[in-house]
Amino acid sequence: LRSTVGRLQRRARYSRLLSRFYSIARSRSDGTTPETSDDPSRELSDIKRELDELAAELDDEDLFDVALGKNGDQK
Repeated sequence: LRSTVGRLQRRARYSRLLSRFYSIARSRSDGTTPETSDDPSRELSDIKRELDELAAELDDEDLFDVALGKNGDQK
């Protein structure tokens, strides 16, 4: 049970970070700056590093589901 809860927490965190990453990247490409970031490049780099760390802890199926927006699916 603990391993499942941990996996779901990592998956949820990965989903939130991925959404944030795309939001900042989209804002940069539109020429707007997100109001929550003083340095969007630095924030993107930090988020990317954390995404990479989480990706190493999740299996391919979880990563694929999160990327496609599938949440809450049980294995």
